[in-house]
Amino acid sequence: ERILDAPVDLISWWMFDGDVKDSVGWNDGVAYNGANTNGNVLNLDGIDDYVATIGGYPASSGLTMSLWVYFNTLTTDYQVPLNSNPEATWKIGITPAPEAYLFFDAGSHDDIYVLSSVSMGAWHHIVITSQNSGTNYNYVAYLDGVEMISGVIANNIQPVNSIYKGSYVGQKPTNGLIDDVMIFKRALSPDEIKALYNS
Repeated sequence: ERILDAPVDLISWWMFDGDVKDSVGWNDGVAYNGANTNGNVLNLDGIDDYVATIGGYPASSGLTMSLWVYFNTLTTDYQVPLNSNPEATWKIGITPAPEAYLFFDAGSHDDIYVLSSVSMGAWHHIVITSQNSGTNYNYVAYLDGVEMISGVIANNIQPVNSIYKGSYVGQKPTNGLIDDVMIFKRALSPDEIKALYNS
């Protein structure tokens, strides 16, 4: 069931309901290499499909990224359904076969936080929040409405420039489906995240 009203502080929402437009903001996407929204979801072939947006966002003290993803199958490389550029400021992905671990990289290739193993052929809801604590950023990662891991990182996960859906800056493509990518300008509460998952 679709969320009827845009939640407070939602600054971008890619519904993929027949297009790759930003439904609440100005950051419309561009589809590449055959990525399409047939069936009102983003369809990705795992070879070279992706959607890119080129606009950045003003700095804020908090941030939430939310998306639904359906992995068709594991591959021999990482699959990255969502990330920010330049220099992959942050990324959310899944490890190659046979592990199938979902991970969140806060911006350094050395700082990879494993969330959980995930099943293929099923929808999963992934949320990452970040909140400025003064000198660092507190992050929390959720899978299917449940908090999986939290901690402190040195870098903000603020989208600095472009945002890629379905690949890692055009590489490490996702084989599957993506829906309802949302960005909020604050860290959502656990109850709000549970409401998103149940909506």
